[in-house]
Amino acid sequence: MFTKLITSLSQGELPDMDELKARFKAAVIKKHGVLQQPFLCRSSDKKINPSTREMLWAAIILEDWQGVEDVKAIILTELLDQGENIDEVKEKESEFTAELLALSSNEKLSLILKKLC
Repeated sequence: MFTKLITSLSQGELPDMDELKARFKAAVIKKHGVLQQPFLCRSSDKKINPSTREMLWAAIILEDWQGVEDVKAIILTELLDQGENIDEVKEKESEFTAELLALSSNEKLSLILKKLC
């Protein structure tokens, strides 16, 4: 769902913001639908069950701070469903953010990440 995002970042560019915003909104809707299913019945197909890692990246790049909080809640739900504890959420968020920074050398992205911290 976010292949263009990853491609753009790996090339040192930010993706088209309008397209990213539409994809992010769709991903949130899909993810909420997936979370309604029992854990063992959830699809592993990223088109059906978007990656929370990539959703967090999209929210950060969009500077959608409410979206960041929404994705953190989704991460919490997924971790709890997997039997993990609440402390894992902050660790996952840090891990995903570090991966985002490593993926791109874009200066604007670095400024956005500084706002987050």
